[in-house]
Amino acid sequence: MPPPPASLPGLPDDYTSEFFRNDVVQSRTNAAFRAKVLRCWADEDGDMPPPPPGQEVHPLDRNLKRGEVGIADITNGELSIVPESSLTLSSRDFLKGDVVKRSLTSPESAVIVDMSTQVKLVHAITKAPVEDWVDYKLLKNSLSIEARDRVVYKGWIGTVEEVFEDGLIESQIGICYRLAEMGGLLDPGRKAADSIPKDAHGHLSNPFPPFASPSVDCIIDVRPIVIYVTWNAMNQQIPVSEQENYPEPKQFWYGKDIEELTHLDTFNLQPGFIGASVCFKDPADEKRYNFKPSTHAGGFEFNKLRIDQSRTVLTLRWQDGNETREVSTGFVPYRNIDDYETWPGEHLIWRGENDERRHAVTQSFDPHQRVAELLFPETNEKQLVPVLELDPGGRNGLAAYGVGFGQQVLLCEKNGSTPPEVPVLGQAETPVNNIVARHELARLADEYVASPDKFGYYLPKGDPKLVDWWGEVTQLHLDGSITVKLPSGDEKRVGIENVFLLNEPHGEMFEDEMAPGDGEEDDMIIDEIGALISGGKRRRSSDDAGSDASWETMDEDGQADGEEHREESSNQISVRPDSPWPGQSGDNADGVEDEHDSDRDSYEGMSTSEGEEERVDRMIAEHQAANPDPTLAITRSPSGTYYQDGIPVYFPGSEPFLTPEAYSKPPRHPDEYMLPIQEKQAQARARAPAQTGQSSPTNQPTATITGTTSVEVFQVEDEPGSAMAEAGPSKPTVQPNGHVAASADGKDKHGDKSALEDNAWNRFEMLEEAPEDHWFIKESSLQSTNKAYLSRLKKEHRALMTSLPDNIIVRTYEDRTDLMRVLIIGPEGTPYTDAPFVFDVYLNPTRFPNDPPLVHFHSHTNGHGRCNPNLYEEGKVCLSILGTWSGDASESWNPAKSSLLQVFVSISGLVLVRHPYHCEPAFAKLEGTKEGKVNSRLYSEKAYVLSRSFVRTSLDRPPTGLATEIRHYYITRGKLRSVISHASELIEKGQSDVESLTKEGEEMWNADAVGSLTMGAIITLKRTITALEKIAEREGV
Repeated sequence: MPPPPASLPGLPDDYTSEFFRNDVVQSRTNAAFRAKVLRCWADEDGDMPPPPPGQEVHPLDRNLKRGEVGIADITNGELSIVPESSLTLSSRDFLKGDVVKRSLTSPESAVIVDMSTQVKLVHAITKAPVEDWVDYKLLKNSLSIEARDRVVYKGWIGTVEEVFEDGLIESQIGICYRLAEMGGLLDPGRKAADSIPKDAHGHLSNPFPPFASPSVDCIIDVRPIVIYVTWNAMNQQIPVSEQENYPEPKQFWYGKDIEELTHLDTFNLQPGFIGASVCFKDPADEKRYNFKPSTHAGGFEFNKLRIDQSRTVLTLRWQDGNETREVSTGFVPYRNIDDYETWPGEHLIWRGENDERRHAVTQSFDPHQRVAELLFPETNEKQLVPVLELDPGGRNGLAAYGVGFGQQVLLCEKNGSTPPEVPVLGQAETPVNNIVARHELARLADEYVASPDKFGYYLPKGDPKLVDWWGEVTQLHLDGSITVKLPSGDEKRVGIENVFLLNEPHGEMFEDEMAPGDGEEDDMIIDEIGALISGGKRRRSSDDAGSDASWETMDEDGQADGEEHREESSNQISVRPDSPWPGQSGDNADGVEDEHDSDRDSYEGMSTSEGEEERVDRMIAEHQAANPDPTLAITRSPSGTYYQDGIPVYFPGSEPFLTPEAYSKPPRHPDEYMLPIQEKQAQARARAPAQTGQSSPTNQPTATITGTTSVEVFQVEDEPGSAMAEAGPSKPTVQPNGHVAASADGKDKHGDKSALEDNAWNRFEMLEEAPEDHWFIKESSLQSTNKAYLSRLKKEHRALMTSLPDNIIVRTYEDRTDLMRVLIIGPEGTPYTDAPFVFDVYLNPTRFPNDPPLVHFHSHTNGHGRCNPNLYEEGKVCLSILGTWSGDASESWNPAKSSLLQVFVSISGLVLVRHPYHCEPAFAKLEGTKEGKVNSRLYSEKAYVLSRSFVRTSLDRPPTGLATEIRHYYITRGKLRSVISHASELIEKGQSDVESLTKEGEEMWNADAVGSLTMGAIITLKRTITALEKIAEREGV
């Protein structure tokens, strides 16, 4: 188990956070105090980075304790970290399409269909309040145009990247002066000093006129001068034959050209943020609400306001199909949505057996029993299916299916895709082009300062009502059609095949609303503070994106691919890359050079000296003369390895000669080879004449030479507390052929005959040829002659021969020593119990051991999702030691200290764990919380059901080279019947207890992984068990 998180005193162990980023909160002791939540404990990962040299520590730059939040005072922007218990919730904003729950532990969830917001307003300068609550739809942005607005020009729609603006500022003596800026800081009502960037010393970087008082002078007007636009997509209703007549428009717009643009108002698509600067759309509403604009220098009338408070009523569509209208503060954001959840009206793929795929529309979803009712549009039939057969899209970084509430679309005749897929259009500016463009924008800004008359002040004049090919999705109908609201206010009902999704150009940039990247957090906090203090426009950031957090993973080449995972700390095993090799202690116990050493040839040699070989030959000759029994004969292979009855042996004072030939293919009769040594010796004695004076073989498989010299079978005792001593569910005594000695009665702790006491279960073996279905078979097969590589390979093989836990077997190959195939049986006490997991391994002869091995996982989930956060359906294995997850540097591959044994044991002990849900980095902090228990229970259920299908696949289509072992484990040893019996018990318990499932928040898996299953899981599991029953009947078990 990981160490408990740092918490405030008095918190229960399962405490769940109460507040979320962007919440507006009040003090319990001071009703006038209001603040905005900027940081939450559950959203942070790792320690805060240290400040740059010479920079003071920011007030918020320390790790939060559980039960704390980081807030900014709305009045003055002062930052502080306070206990959640000292605050109450004032308002909570959502976006259309967000998913919410009444509490994080509640199974039911709803999608936001619509919102109705009312706000309290104050004059942006005088702070005079508007007494009544005002409907947010009556308001518009106080700025004519700003970054991220949409514009249209001659059949193209684009996004405003940046606006160079000119601000009119009124001084205290009644004289106005102007201020031009391109950073998005100018905002009506804001103080001049808050609108100018500061240098490294905190000083204002722009000079003001002598009569100015920047700390009190206010901006009374802001005008766009130059507009920088990225053009995203063309009107998809324009025939292809005519599209060449619509070239992409220019990027920079200024002067009278701005009037040719059409500005699409998307202001009301966003919630009413506290501090946002607004004005009434209709001047008549100013009188209706008794708002009096202020008059300023030259008779200028200022009618801008700020949002001081907000309240929102949500229109919610629940998973059972019901719709309700309720206040937003009664709900929490549901961000940790599992891979199968869906809501009525959504499009998805139903995955049946034999790779059957059908387009379907969700009618309802039961979060308790985990079943969903689907409509298949092609036949208009409805069917109740388990959720494990649903593919809602958007999983593992793949494109989502259909469209969602609040998304922007382009109407078309046909989009050319097969439902439920909807193509996405919308090019975004590349970073390089963006840098070049901003240089051009800066040049135009300088030109304006020098010659302002050349630019003038203009606004877009295009009529939005003429844009009938772009709109917002406002409804998802149960028949699969959607409703799109156009800029004119008209609505069109169309199919998903009649739209393209318009890509949000900044979606990737601001995708992670909860975890800013390096160097971003300070900027985001500054933006938030600016909005809070003055209510001014802030740079739109992550909180505008409305998307869930995502985590990066490292691919096999060390490149980020967008999804991160961690290995769960487990009480079953502790394996670190710097732990010593089996039988050693301390750093560099075997004399292997450190990873930074350049001399890789210092690895031990591949053979002994000539004098050593002569000494050993003499010892063998003495042994043969005294022991004519054929089973005790010692032979030497051409490579220099010594065998006794097929078992490698070595002599005191010499290294074992473990080249690849040392454990090559087994004898031609595997059944005979796998008989216990004692039985083989008995057979040999029955065939040979009795020898007088010959001692009986001992119970231990150790060959003894008469006289003073002994030949020892390679046998390792694990050091207490070492990684190898903790590996796996048991710690058997290891024999040199990969067998493990059973207990005295030949049974394991469950009374079954130990798999490792059975000689059919060779944990390590070299086969003759690599299988054609090996994932890396097409990698270069050139055998390396590099001494360091060969020596390291010998060392790796020796460790695998002697120290593999009893649930792991490894196969390598004579013709491809760079390849391995690994079978790991799921550990007991986890959802993976008795399930087979097969991995293919590649050791690049030119890069190993400096680089970690490449590992591919053979998934058999039939597209139903991952069985573990670290095991991808496409085969990626996410582990720090493999370099596929950027975790702690101490857990990374160390050429001098890490080993293949550690890799395999890490997969068994750190991936196939009791609570796999928490292997996901985003959910690691939730372990032990009420929310974490609910989600972990459902994930473990999925892991159990999916891993049962691995048993079926392994018996129907056994992995090449492991068929004998698979059959032995499941058929000969009876584990197939055990799997069937265990699953049948779960099914019976779930069906008899269908109305009273495991109580809310309770962990599902107890000591033997038995718990209540949902009906959806039972339906899927029944199909698998039925197939396993047929196999058992066929095999007679």
